[in-house]
Amino acid sequence: MEDYEKIYQRIHERKQEKFENKNQKKQKKKSALKLINRLLGVLCLILAFLIYAYKDPNANFINRLFHTNINFTAINQKMIKFSNQLTNFFSFGTKKETTTNNDDLPVAANSKFVRVSDFYYTNNNKTAYSFSSGTVLSINYEESTYQIIVRHDNSYLGIYEELDTCFVKEYDRVTSDTQLGNFETEFALYFIKDKVTYSYEDIIQNK
Repeated sequence: MEDYEKIYQRIHERKQEKFENKNQKKQKKKSALKLINRLLGVLCLILAFLIYAYKDPNANFINRLFHTNINFTAINQKMIKFSNQLTNFFSFGTKKETTTNNDDLPVAANSKFVRVSDFYYTNNNKTAYSFSSGTVLSINYEESTYQIIVRHDNSYLGIYEELDTCFVKEYDRVTSDTQLGNFETEFALYFIKDKVTYSYEDIIQNK
Protein backbone atom coordinates (compact mmCIF):
# COMPACT_ATOMS: atom_id res chain seq x y z
CA MET A 1 0.00 0.00 0.00
CA GLU A 2 1.28 3.42 -0.94
CA ASP A 3 1.81 5.88 1.86
CA TYR A 4 -0.21 9.04 2.32
CA GLU A 5 2.49 11.44 1.10
CA LYS A 6 2.83 9.66 -2.25
CA ILE A 7 -0.92 9.57 -2.75
CA TYR A 8 -1.23 13.23 -1.78
CA GLN A 9 1.61 14.16 -4.12
CA ARG A 10 0.05 12.21 -6.98
CA ILE A 11 -3.36 13.79 -6.37
CA HIS A 12 -1.77 17.21 -6.10
CA GLU A 13 0.13 16.69 -9.36
CA ARG A 14 -3.06 15.51 -11.03
CA LYS A 15 -4.95 18.56 -9.78
CA GLN A 16 -2.12 20.81 -10.91
CA GLU A 17 -2.11 19.15 -14.33
CA LYS A 18 -5.89 19.61 -14.63
CA PHE A 19 -5.60 23.22 -13.52
CA GLU A 20 -2.87 23.92 -16.07
CA ASN A 21 -4.83 22.18 -18.83
CA LYS A 22 -7.91 24.18 -17.88
CA ASN A 23 -5.92 27.40 -17.96
CA GLN A 24 -4.45 26.46 -21.32
CA LYS A 25 -7.93 25.82 -22.70
CA LYS A 26 -9.12 29.13 -21.33
CA GLN A 27 -6.17 30.93 -22.87
CA LYS A 28 -6.77 29.21 -26.21
CA LYS A 29 -10.44 30.10 -26.01
CA LYS A 30 -9.62 33.72 -25.19
CA SER A 31 -7.10 33.85 -28.02
CA ALA A 32 -9.63 32.36 -30.42
CA LEU A 33 -12.29 34.88 -29.30
CA LYS A 34 -9.83 37.75 -29.71
CA LEU A 35 -8.95 36.54 -33.19
CA ILE A 36 -12.64 36.17 -34.11
CA ASN A 37 -13.38 39.65 -32.75
CA ARG A 38 -10.50 41.13 -34.73
CA LEU A 39 -11.63 39.34 -37.89
CA LEU A 40 -15.19 40.54 -37.33
CA GLY A 41 -13.88 44.07 -36.81
CA VAL A 42 -11.89 43.91 -40.05
CA LEU A 43 -14.90 42.46 -41.90
CA CYS A 44 -17.11 45.25 -40.53
CA LEU A 45 -14.61 47.85 -41.72
CA ILE A 46 -14.41 46.22 -45.15
CA LEU A 47 -18.19 46.00 -45.36
CA ALA A 48 -18.57 49.64 -44.29
CA PHE A 49 -16.02 50.66 -46.93
CA LEU A 50 -17.78 48.63 -49.64
CA ILE A 51 -21.16 50.11 -48.70
CA TYR A 52 -19.68 53.61 -48.83
CA ALA A 53 -17.99 52.87 -52.17
CA TYR A 54 -21.33 51.62 -53.53
CA LYS A 55 -23.30 54.63 -52.25
CA ASP A 56 -20.69 57.24 -53.16
CA PRO A 57 -18.46 55.89 -55.95
CA ASN A 58 -17.10 59.36 -56.67
CA ALA A 59 -16.03 59.76 -53.01
CA ASN A 60 -17.61 63.20 -52.83
CA PHE A 61 -17.64 63.26 -49.01
CA ILE A 62 -14.01 62.13 -48.64
CA ASN A 63 -12.80 64.47 -51.36
CA ARG A 64 -14.56 67.42 -49.72
CA LEU A 65 -13.31 66.47 -46.26
CA PHE A 66 -9.66 65.76 -47.10
CA HIS A 67 -9.34 67.82 -50.30
CA THR A 68 -8.41 64.75 -52.32
CA ASN A 69 -9.39 63.59 -55.78
CA ILE A 70 -10.16 59.88 -55.53
CA ASN A 71 -13.03 57.70 -56.63
CA PHE A 72 -14.18 54.12 -56.16
CA THR A 73 -15.67 53.58 -59.61
CA ALA A 74 -13.45 50.59 -60.43
CA ILE A 75 -14.23 48.95 -57.07
CA ASN A 76 -17.92 49.64 -57.61
CA GLN A 77 -17.91 48.00 -61.02
CA LYS A 78 -16.12 44.92 -59.64
CA MET A 79 -18.69 44.66 -56.83
CA ILE A 80 -21.54 44.86 -59.34
CA LYS A 81 -19.90 42.24 -61.54
CA PHE A 82 -19.38 39.97 -58.53
CA SER A 83 -22.96 40.45 -57.32
CA ASN A 84 -24.26 39.64 -60.81
CA GLN A 85 -22.18 36.45 -60.83
CA LEU A 86 -23.58 35.48 -57.42
CA THR A 87 -27.11 36.19 -58.62
CA ASN A 88 -26.57 34.06 -61.71
CA PHE A 89 -25.06 31.28 -59.58
CA PHE A 90 -27.90 31.13 -57.06
CA SER A 91 -30.53 31.42 -59.79
CA PHE A 92 -29.02 28.43 -61.62
CA GLY A 93 -31.69 25.95 -62.59
CA THR A 94 -34.56 28.24 -61.69
CA LYS A 95 -37.28 28.82 -64.21
CA LYS A 96 -37.23 32.24 -65.80
CA GLU A 97 -40.44 34.15 -65.89
CA THR A 98 -41.88 34.37 -69.37
CA THR A 99 -44.53 36.94 -68.63
CA THR A 100 -44.01 40.61 -68.03
CA ASN A 101 -46.09 43.39 -66.61
CA ASN A 102 -48.34 45.05 -69.14
CA ASP A 103 -46.65 48.35 -68.35
CA ASP A 104 -43.24 46.98 -69.32
CA LEU A 105 -43.30 47.74 -73.02
CA PRO A 106 -40.29 47.21 -75.31
CA VAL A 107 -39.19 50.42 -76.99
CA ALA A 108 -37.59 48.93 -80.09
CA ALA A 109 -35.62 45.92 -81.23
CA ASN A 110 -32.31 47.80 -80.96
CA SER A 111 -33.17 49.38 -77.61
CA LYS A 112 -31.07 48.91 -74.46
CA PHE A 113 -34.07 49.60 -72.25
CA VAL A 114 -37.66 48.56 -71.63
CA ARG A 115 -40.22 51.26 -70.93
CA VAL A 116 -41.91 51.06 -67.54
CA SER A 117 -43.89 54.28 -67.85
CA ASP A 118 -43.44 57.74 -69.38
CA PHE A 119 -39.72 58.59 -69.29
CA TYR A 120 -38.95 55.65 -66.98
CA TYR A 121 -37.03 52.59 -68.16
CA THR A 122 -35.38 49.41 -66.95
CA ASN A 123 -33.35 46.46 -68.26
CA ASN A 124 -32.06 43.08 -67.10
CA ASN A 125 -28.75 44.18 -65.59
CA LYS A 126 -30.08 47.40 -64.02
CA THR A 127 -27.46 49.48 -65.84
CA ALA A 128 -27.95 52.78 -67.63
CA TYR A 129 -25.93 53.02 -70.85
CA SER A 130 -25.20 56.11 -72.85
CA PHE A 131 -27.55 56.37 -75.82
CA SER A 132 -24.72 57.22 -78.23
CA SER A 133 -21.34 58.91 -78.39
CA GLY A 134 -20.98 62.19 -76.58
CA THR A 135 -19.42 64.09 -73.68
CA VAL A 136 -20.50 64.09 -70.05
CA LEU A 137 -21.58 67.68 -69.47
CA SER A 138 -22.43 67.55 -65.77
CA ILE A 139 -23.05 65.22 -62.82
CA ASN A 140 -25.38 66.19 -59.99
CA TYR A 141 -25.98 64.30 -56.75
CA GLU A 142 -29.21 65.08 -54.95
CA GLU A 143 -31.42 63.09 -52.59
CA SER A 144 -29.07 60.08 -52.78
CA THR A 145 -29.35 59.74 -56.57
CA TYR A 146 -27.29 60.90 -59.51
CA GLN A 147 -28.31 62.96 -62.52
CA ILE A 148 -25.95 62.64 -65.48
CA ILE A 149 -26.26 64.99 -68.45
CA VAL A 150 -24.56 63.93 -71.67
CA ARG A 151 -24.19 66.17 -74.70
CA HIS A 152 -24.52 63.64 -77.48
CA ASP A 153 -22.78 64.17 -80.79
CA ASN A 154 -26.18 64.42 -82.52
CA SER A 155 -26.79 67.67 -80.55
CA TYR A 156 -29.28 66.11 -78.12
CA LEU A 157 -28.82 66.56 -74.40
CA GLY A 158 -29.43 63.19 -72.72
CA ILE A 159 -30.62 63.45 -69.11
CA TYR A 160 -30.18 60.24 -67.12
CA GLU A 161 -31.73 60.58 -63.67
CA GLU A 162 -32.38 58.63 -60.44
CA LEU A 163 -29.22 56.53 -60.73
CA ASP A 164 -27.86 54.95 -57.56
CA THR A 165 -24.26 54.92 -58.79
CA CYS A 166 -22.16 56.89 -61.24
CA PHE A 167 -19.32 55.38 -63.30
CA VAL A 168 -18.22 58.48 -65.25
CA LYS A 169 -16.75 61.90 -64.55
CA GLU A 170 -17.50 65.31 -66.01
CA TYR A 171 -16.09 65.80 -69.51
CA ASP A 172 -15.56 62.07 -70.04
CA ARG A 173 -16.09 60.88 -73.59
CA VAL A 174 -18.71 58.14 -73.82
CA THR A 175 -20.00 55.77 -76.48
CA SER A 176 -23.16 53.71 -76.87
CA ASP A 177 -21.49 50.96 -74.81
CA THR A 178 -20.46 53.17 -71.89
CA GLN A 179 -22.04 52.31 -68.55
CA LEU A 180 -23.15 55.51 -66.87
CA GLY A 181 -24.45 54.01 -63.62
CA ASN A 182 -26.74 51.51 -61.94
CA PHE A 183 -30.31 51.79 -60.70
CA GLU A 184 -32.36 49.66 -58.34
CA THR A 185 -35.56 49.11 -60.34
CA GLU A 186 -35.88 51.90 -62.92
CA PHE A 187 -34.41 55.23 -63.93
CA ALA A 188 -35.59 58.36 -65.73
CA LEU A 189 -34.38 59.24 -69.21
CA TYR A 190 -35.29 62.01 -71.63
CA PHE A 191 -33.63 64.20 -74.23
CA ILE A 192 -33.67 67.92 -74.94
CA LYS A 193 -32.90 69.71 -78.19
CA ASP A 194 -33.81 73.30 -79.11
CA LYS A 195 -35.84 73.56 -75.87
CA VAL A 196 -37.99 70.59 -76.94
CA THR A 197 -38.15 67.46 -74.79
CA TYR A 198 -38.03 64.06 -76.48
CA SER A 199 -38.62 60.60 -75.08
CA TYR A 200 -36.26 57.68 -75.59
CA GLU A 201 -38.81 56.23 -78.02
CA ASP A 202 -38.62 59.38 -80.16
CA ILE A 203 -34.84 59.19 -80.34
CA ILE A 204 -34.86 55.47 -81.16
CA GLN A 205 -37.35 55.96 -83.97
CA ASN A 206 -35.37 58.85 -85.45
CA LYS A 207 -32.02 57.14 -85.11
